[in-house]
Amino acid sequence: MYKDKNEVGQYRVFFVTLTLLMTIAFAMIYFIEREVRSARFEIIETNEKRVVSLENDYIGNEFRMVLSDLNFIDSIFDVGLTASHTFEEIKNEWMHFSTERFIYDKIRFIDTDGNERIRINHLNDEAYDVPKGELQNKASRYYFQDTMKLDPGVVYVSPMDLDMEGDQIVEPHIPLIRFAKQHYDEYGNSKGILVLDYRAKDLLEAFKKITFNSNGEMALLNSGGYWLSAQNSELEWRFMSENEKDVTFKNQYPVEWNTILKGKTQFLSENGLFTSEIVNFKTIIDSSQGKNILFGDGHWYIVSVVPRKGEYASTFVDIQSDFILNLIKDDIIYFLMVIIISLLIAFLFDRDRSAYSKMKYYSEYDTLTKVLNRRAGITRLKEMFPINDRRHFLLSVCFVDVNGLKQVNDKLGHKLGDELIVTVADVVKRMIRDNDFIIRMGGDEFLIVFDDLDSVGAETVWERIVDTFEQINDFEHRPYLISVSHGMVSHNNKENTKVDELIKWADEKMYVEKNILKTNLNVIRKT
Repeated sequence: MYKDKNEVGQYRVFFVTLTLLMTIAFAMIYFIEREVRSARFEIIETNEKRVVSLENDYIGNEFRMVLSDLNFIDSIFDVGLTASHTFEEIKNEWMHFSTERFIYDKIRFIDTDGNERIRINHLNDEAYDVPKGELQNKASRYYFQDTMKLDPGVVYVSPMDLDMEGDQIVEPHIPLIRFAKQHYDEYGNSKGILVLDYRAKDLLEAFKKITFNSNGEMALLNSGGYWLSAQNSELEWRFMSENEKDVTFKNQYPVEWNTILKGKTQFLSENGLFTSEIVNFKTIIDSSQGKNILFGDGHWYIVSVVPRKGEYASTFVDIQSDFILNLIKDDIIYFLMVIIISLLIAFLFDRDRSAYSKMKYYSEYDTLTKVLNRRAGITRLKEMFPINDRRHFLLSVCFVDVNGLKQVNDKLGHKLGDELIVTVADVVKRMIRDNDFIIRMGGDEFLIVFDDLDSVGAETVWERIVDTFEQINDFEHRPYLISVSHGMVSHNNKENTKVDELIKWADEKMYVEKNILKTNLNVIRKT
């Protein structure tokens, strides 16, 4: 009987010890996993903000370019009339411009009665003048009516929709945004409107390419909550069909949509992590233009959704019960194997910390080129600026853009496009000094930071970089040529300049060089 009681006592001690060990093991795993998963989640939050911001910047740059083109077309038309040129001469100018720019479906002049007087179409990589007999009256079109109501100098930007012939949507889909303004004669009389039908296909494709950097499902929404771009392409353009106008983001996520409309940029809901930015066109376009623009579609919204179910489900720690259930489900073996639980905890900690370090690395470095990404690189650049002007401080920044990447991607494939980007980054890394660094700003754009080097010295290094590109072009016989544009700016502690201004100046200088180079640029070797 005593023996039985002793055995019961041993069992009791065993189970108490087992319970205690499991409790300690669970507590350790709980706090470790919560810390690691919280860190992972913070990285995801930061990354989604970064990607959404990149998308916004890209759209802003694209709109600025088109507005500049519209002013250019207007100036050609104005000069043409002033010089008493015929419409034929203006048509030829416009056809050449359309062929070179490649992004406009139509360029038109519509008189005050709504009659098309000039229409330059772009089809199969070539622009052509539409014969007079095929010109149409557009007096009933919303963009004509809205533009004719505007004051002089105001540009109308239409909603993005699909091109239509009559009442039928053109197949395959051609997403368009119409940029229009009235044209006035020298006496201030309106002669009609100039219209650029901007093909938004490239904009939407670039939007989706940028989403590859996202951990969630990225969407571009118009003011009505309709998808202009979605991970599931079947959700797009539903507002063009009378029978599908209820298929909207705001109907799928009504609570979250209202939160976004209230200005909340990142928040958690029962559906996941939502990150958003308003594409407020009047803020992404410089103020001198923004006050003279009317946007027919109001605000657009860029939204990232990281769902609770799926690849990143384990990173959500805000709902305690779900977190504990997932933790037990994932780590049940550690609570059963009490003898080796301490070893398992050490192993888990090391494994998870290693995973965290790896994720942190990928949050700071571009995965393709292994150089600093935009967020980490700009942070490092800002840290170089001294708190006061007592310490000697000098640096130069060089904004670099790879020419012809789209040609390489379109004609040779994205694999060789990636090779081109990696080659440019590798050459720069080899040629700069240890205290210099390179940042991938996004896509085919880089920023080189030369520490304690003025623009003359930095240009000398840049010449060596270009020489290396030329050697590769001469001896490696790749199917493409490496061509880059650059803009160099220097800065010292005697100047009160912000980092963003410095980058902007370098970017502007780069575009001056790029505009010169791209006139006859062809980076694809002739076979």
